[in-house]
Formats: sequence, C-alpha cells, structure tokens
Amino acid sequence: MKKLVSYDTDDLQLQAKSLAKQLEWPLCNKETIPDKNPNIVLMQEKDQLVAWHYCNKQKSVIALDFNSPKMRHRLQQGKKHKENIIKAIGLHKRPHLKVIDATAGFGQDAYIMAHYGAKITLIEQNPLMHILLEDALRRAQLNPQSQQAASRIQLVHGDAKSLLRELDADLIYLDPMFPEKTKNAKSQKNSAFLQDLIGPGAETNTLLDIARECAPTVVYKHPLRAALSYKVEPHHIIKGPKHAFVVYQN
Repeated sequence: MKKLVSYDTDDLQLQAKSLAKQLEWPLCNKETIPDKNPNIVLMQEKDQLVAWHYCNKQKSVIALDFNSPKMRHRLQQGKKHKENIIKAIGLHKRPHLKVIDATAGFGQDAYIMAHYGAKITLIEQNPLMHILLEDALRRAQLNPQSQQAASRIQLVHGDAKSLLRELDADLIYLDPMFPEKTKNAKSQKNSAFLQDLIGPGAETNTLLDIARECAPTVVYKHPLRAALSYKVEPHHIIKGPKHAFVVYQN
C-alpha cells in the first residue's frame, strides 16, 4: 500500500514534515502527488488534518469532526433517550461512568458518551487513526459547544489487548470492525478506508474475553446482520434498527 503525507499550501510544510517523520511516510507537495495515486494521503490543511483515500480510481476525503451536523443530530437523539448507546451503557442512570472505548475507530460513540458525562479512555492502535483523532479532539476543545465533552476524553495509543489489563474502568465498550453492507455513501467510504488502512477486524473473541476479565460491565456493539454465537450468555441485549448492543455483567 502506498502512503504519503502532503500539505495544502507551502506555509504548512513544516507541520506536514513533522507528521511524515512521525508516521515514517514520504512527504510531498500536493501538486506533486504521483499520477499513480497512492492509497492514502494524510493532508495537512490550514485548520485540520484529513485523509485522502483512493479506492477504485475514486478519491474520498475522510474528515473527523465532532461538531458536524450528523453528530449534532445524534446528540439531539440522545437527549430524547433514543440513542441506544446511552441505554446500553446506562448513562441515563449513571452519567459519570469511567468508560474504556477499546476500539476507537472514528471516535463518534466515545464523543456521544463523553457528551453525556462519561469519562472516556479512548484506545487506538493505528498511528494514522490516532493522529486524526488527536487532531479532531484538539479542534473540539477549541469550540465552546464541544469543549466540555472533548475534555472528558483521554486518547491513548497502543494495543487494547495489553492496555486493558493496565487501565481501570467501570465499563469497557467494544465496537469491532465488520465489513460494511450499506447504501449510505458516507458509511461505505468510511468503512472502505478503515478496511484498507487496518485490514480485517481484530480478534474479537480474544478482546471480548480480556475485556470481561478487566471490568464489571462490557458492552459489545455489532451489526444486526452479523451472525454471532455467544460463548457466555449476555445479561441483556438492546437492539436498534441497524445494531445490537450486547451487555455482559460480571
């Protein structure tokens, strides 16, 4: 896979150079990106970082934004207790839970939980996703509407299977990656990006077993279409239109 770091304008070159060194990826100006497109380009723009993803001869722009219209809609749903994640982790009853999100992804579920009072430790192993999340949280802390929630999220870079044994939490949240089968264009491009960047999902059963050893409650999110067999009977399951939240309690 070809990966590059680039920058939008010349005054951003030093910032991009630092990122290239951190990732150990080649650096080039936006105007000199090779004609044979790389798979992924980390682009330093004036106010944010984005990833360009080339797939099937098309370019998608991946941007993490905790103040997007979609996120505001989800927060409104949460106010109405329509966000199943709020019910699943019990935030409507215990708003100050310490939660480890061991499969960070794009950080959206973690931000929802933090918005409603949870203190989040967000674990991300992939270096590029860690950088994108770090930048999104930095921007969120600059916005009065998202500052408080972002301040409740601690981002950690590392392997969840090791870190879970070192961290303390009331609840561990798992949302492992499944192949996406949806007609939603944005979901498709985000899923394709993660599949290309990270590859197949982690050893889900191993991570679930470790999580159940490390916290009194584990919430495991999965698409309804995914067939699962439960080695241990869950305490209860909350089902939404597209996902189920399987709750284990020790």
